[in-house]
Amino acid sequence: MADKSFGPLNDRNGIKTRIEVLDELSLNKGYTRDFVLKNKGNVDEEGNLNSGLVAELRYSTDPVLKARKEFSSRGIRYSGVERGLIDETLLNGFWTPRGLIQRAEFVAENYSNNKGRK
Repeated sequence: MADKSFGPLNDRNGIKTRIEVLDELSLNKGYTRDFVLKNKGNVDEEGNLNSGLVAELRYSTDPVLKARKEFSSRGIRYSGVERGLIDETLLNGFWTPRGLIQRAEFVAENYSNNKGRK
């Protein structure tokens, strides 16, 4: 939302660009449009979303990276069928940061063992 290269938050093209970029990452395309339109006025002077909206991100970034490393260390890449496995692991359920990493370890190990990987 804060990327000023997308244009002003109150500009039709700026809004459209943000929706297109976020749609690439979203599991629910309708949610993206609603989110951008609903929150275009809920930003600070720099264009950053209200801290209450993004509070969950404080703890999730590092565990997600560690969880993805669990897959990578077992040769599971973020592409094709394996991308779906990683996405499903990260997006299903409510986990503590450590629980998310443990879930990734379990899923990656189980997948690797069933595929005959080392």
